[in-house]
Amino acid sequence: MAILAYGVMVYQAFEAIQELQKQGYDISLYDGRFAKPVDVLLIKRLVEAGVPILTVEDHALAGGFGSAVLEACNEQRLSADRVYRLAMPARWVYQESRNNQLAEAGIDAAGICRQVRQILDKRAGSTAAKPELKIRTGVGPAKAVR
Repeated sequence: MAILAYGVMVYQAFEAIQELQKQGYDISLYDGRFAKPVDVLLIKRLVEAGVPILTVEDHALAGGFGSAVLEACNEQRLSADRVYRLAMPARWVYQESRNNQLAEAGIDAAGICRQVRQILDKRAGSTAAKPELKIRTGVGPAKAVR
């Protein structure tokens, strides 16, 4: 799976990936530093290779970064069947610390882990063969930035 995290959500996604790797999941992280323009070439390569994509952002789901990824798929005539989005819900999130708000919204590291497991475990139950993929994007391994 590939996680495309927008802005500061890269840090939550990185933390989630560290936990998921301990559990045997193979996840790549891409920093969606800009919502516009979306890296159409990366999205095209991932979709055509059959890699599920999870976008993560701390903004509204409608009209956000994940929507821009879906629009890029549409403009390139790519299937968006394996594009999933995590973002702030369309409901009131109570005033609280940022960490507690992210947890309530399900977009903290634990929420990202849950979503990834749900997507990949459901896919693992399918009978379709999954090819081994080696996608080179020129991006090195993720490193923690403090």
